Amino acid sequence: MKSKYEISVWADVFDPDLNRFVEEKLVVIGSDTMTSESRAREPKLVNNINGTNKFSFNLYYKYIDTHTGEEVDNPYVRYLVNERKIKVLWKDEWYDLLIKSIKEDSANRLFTYNCEDCYITELSRNGFELEFATELENNIGTAPELIERTLENTDWLYDEEGSNKIYQETEEAVYEVTILNDFTARLNPDNTAAAISQGKPALIYYSCASDINTLKPYC
Repeated sequence: MKSKYEISVWADVFDPDLNRFVEEKLVVIGSDTMTSESRAREPKLVNNINGTNKFSFNLYYKYIDTHTGEEVDNPYVRYLVNERKIKVLWKDEWYDLLIKSIKEDSANRLFTYNCEDCYITELSRNGFELEFATELENNIGTAPELIERTLENTDWLYDEEGSNKIYQETEEAVYEVTILNDFTARLNPDNTAAAISQGKPALIYYSCASDINTLKPYC
């Protein structure tokens, strides 16, 4: 029994009523039920261990029409260009991908299309404008805050309620210091506040110390 799948081509079209781009389905080029000679062939989805996905398929750019016996050009080829959005239904799960490379096999008159996750390209485009550095005073914050900055100016949103909490774990020597000023700290995992008073001892990581000459090793 064939596994259920569908390969469709999409485009982002500007909707003046919504004042933004929306996805529009252009054509279905392959599925487990299609029999046309023009259909996409040999679909292959690879789920990588890091959570990313790669997808490939073949398409004859010229083929013999079984009804007329004539050689014809594949009408789907004109839709399939680099960076074109492809949606794939594979084993009841949808994948949004972009065509990243096209290889021609002139002997067999077919193209091989290689696709990667759409979100990787969208985030990398935004990432060229990002620079987190101590000198810029923008690399400090909670994980959700840093994620929000990363996703800024994209169509992606961070679902804090539906996401697992992220905690930073550090393996580093700690030293005892004396608190110079009152401040409020946050306690994980419940994020409640705690008042820290001046003159109290505290343990800090070596890399967080402002004056290493005052550090007292903690055993």
